Parts: sequence; structure tokens; C-alpha cells
Amino acid sequence: MPKPENILGQGFHTNPERINKKGRPKLPDLKGALAQYLADEKDGKTALDAVVMKLRQMALQGNMKAIEMLLDRAYGKATQHTDITSQGEKINININTDLM
Repeated sequence: MPKPENILGQGFHTNPERINKKGRPKLPDLKGALAQYLADEKDGKTALDAVVMKLRQMALQGNMKAIEMLLDRAYGKATQHTDITSQGEKINININTDLM
């Protein structure tokens, strides 16, 4: 428990200039800035086109991470199935509605 002498006079009511009336500063719009940056053109190609072409080139050279990124973005990630059995045997769950 704090000592009263350590907290006396520490509140905003005694020192109103310490109050941040504007609130927390807003973060920059990262999504908009990235979209604007990727839309910039150079030599008739956008930055996004250059990134995708480089990623494609790396995938064709056998880079598995590049292949995975392209396939995941184009077709979605593969579904992962979870086996909820007990050593190959199915688990039977009986719900007793009499207890409700």
C-alpha cells in the first residue's frame, strides 16, 4: 500500500497543466502510406508490380518461402486438420440433458 505522503499532491486536480487534453497521439495511416508507395510508378511499372515480379523470379529459382507466399496470397492458406481421436479411436461424448 502506498504511503500517503508519497501520493499527496500528485493528482491532476492539483496540477492541471499535466493533463494531456489532446489524448494519445494518432498513429500514421500505415495502410494508406503503403498503398501510395506501392502505387508509385517508375519506368512504366508500379512498385507493387516490381515486388511481385521479383517474388515470382525467386519462386521460379526454387525459393520455397517465395513459392509459399505466392500460393498463400493467390489461393489462401491450406486448411489444417486436427485429429481429435484417442490413438485412432473416436471419442464419444454423451451430453446428459437431465442435469440442465
